Amino acid sequence: MRNKAEVEDFPVEEITNELACPYCSPVSIVKAGMRKNKSGPKQKLYCKECKHYFVQEPVKYVKANTKILTLTLDLYYKGLSLRDISDTLYQFYGLKTHHETIR
Repeated sequence: MRNKAEVEDFPVEEITNELACPYCSPVSIVKAGMRKNKSGPKQKLYCKECKHYFVQEPVKYVKANTKILTLTLDLYYKGLSLRDISDTLYQFYGLKTHHETIR
């Protein structure tokens, strides 16, 4: 059964492509440039109805990469130790993280 299962990547792009204003939820949204921060550039959006600028994020108030975050949570809930998760992130992504950061 394990050999027949296919592993798919977390569809972050599909989630973030669902454009909706968090303030009023209309469909009249336009792209309004890029916002740059330490974690990389983010697409800024503008709502024509309520005149708010916002950034569409699947996980709010987290600066980390969403794919890395979901992978870390997945490994944690599968029972890997914090040190094993830290080692996995280093092996696959080259990220040196302390095991207490994972906590």
